[in-house]
Amino acid sequence: MPSYMSRDQRGFTLIEMSIVLVIIGLIVGGILKGQEVIESARQKNVMALYDQIRAAQNTFLDRYKALPGDYNEASTKIHSSVVDGNRNGYVSESTGVAGTNVSSIAAANGASGENYMYFQGLVASGLFAGGQLTTTTATVFSGGATPSALPPAPWSNTGLTVAHGTHTGTATGGAASAVTTVWLRLATSATTVASANAPLTAASAFQIDQKFDDGLPETGRIRNMDVNSGVCGGATTDYKITAAVSGARECDLIFSTD
Repeated sequence: MPSYMSRDQRGFTLIEMSIVLVIIGLIVGGILKGQEVIESARQKNVMALYDQIRAAQNTFLDRYKALPGDYNEASTKIHSSVVDGNRNGYVSESTGVAGTNVSSIAAANGASGENYMYFQGLVASGLFAGGQLTTTTATVFSGGATPSALPPAPWSNTGLTVAHGTHTGTATGGAASAVTTVWLRLATSATTVASANAPLTAASAFQIDQKFDDGLPETGRIRNMDVNSGVCGGATTDYKITAAVSGARECDLIFSTD
């Protein structure tokens, strides 16, 4: 052994390298597993929020014989800050607009729109917690999505908005798979329908649909908003959860309140 090479300068043995690699693998595995646990918790939380709002809507409908947001006596029977609707049976973007194809609805259109006032009515009537009724027409939800004060969802800058209209369903199911109802929409923008505002990856959207519904993007109570159908599924395609696309947040789900 050369005189300049001491025992302290020797390299790692194979055993030591193996131990290091095992430790790194455990750390990486723990991180990935932790991310899965967090995502699963978010999915369960958003479904719990959905169930709360759905129950609140049904109670409101039973009590006032009108949908929240559409109730024409809300300002006198509930609270003066709640704007009256026109009681035409639809929770519409603006007064007088009936339900249309749900994929074309922006979900909230200013503080006077019925689908904005939907949540205002639920909070004011004491049926849905988490929002603070103010002296103006705004309801403040802590952590709500911008630009409207809407109930926050478990993903960053994401909230639930409302779209009352018809989801056309699958091409094979035709009219039989079309559903007209009040839909709760999960999105990062209250006023824009576009894949750039989508909160979920295709994998997350599929997992939510599979765990809590039928796993298909165009049938059941959980559906794709018809935004970016090439990735998130459409009338003739399923959710694309391959590694090539699963990292992008491109999917925008809607939940039937029926």
